[in-house]
Amino acid sequence: MCWFWSPFGWFGGWFGSTIGLFVFVLIIYFGYKFIKASINHNESAFKILNEKLAKGEISEEEYLRKKEILTKNN
Repeated sequence: MCWFWSPFGWFGGWFGSTIGLFVFVLIIYFGYKFIKASINHNESAFKILNEKLAKGEISEEEYLRKKEILTKNN
C-alpha cells in the first residue's frame, strides 16, 4: 500500500498535515490582525475625543458621556 492512499485520499499523510498547518497559521494571522485593528480603532477614537475636548469643541459633560459610551463598547 502506498503512503498517499488513505481514507481521505490525498489529504492524509504529509500533504494533509501541511494544509492543516497552513490553515491554522492563516487563522492565527488574520485573528491577530483583526484584534490589532480593533484596538487601534478604539485608541484613535479616544484620541479624537481628547483632542475635541482640548480644543473646546465639546463640553466636559459631553466628553464624559462619549467616553463612557466608548468604554462600554470595548
